[in-house]
Amino acid sequence: MSLNALLVVGSGPGIGVSTASLFAQKKFDKVALISRDKIRLAQDRDTILQFVKAANRKVEIEIWSVDITDTTAFKAVLKETEKFANFSCVHFNAARVEPSDLLTFPEEEIVKDFIVHLPIP
Repeated sequence: MSLNALLVVGSGPGIGVSTASLFAQKKFDKVALISRDKIRLAQDRDTILQFVKAANRKVEIEIWSVDITDTTAFKAVLKETEKFANFSCVHFNAARVEPSDLLTFPEEEIVKDFIVHLPIP
């Protein structure tokens, strides 16, 4: 298994894919991407592959779609990623971004934001 493997939890078109692209260009041979959005995951993989191609590198990239607030499903995906690589780096970039009105946003929705950022025991 590769010693230079990156796991991105919360892949996306901003920080997630930019970080993965940079790491893949420089050193990492394997990149695993996790996100809720299956379509965007494929786009993220393609973006990273364009960067590594320009850097004349070969990098294996695998994708998994899961909502990390579903802890049972998230744990199952993490088990699957272990078959892909032994990760030397994890980039936790998960976030839930929703517009809200100041002082009128329901309390239970705020709690969901915190759940995304809590580590899985």
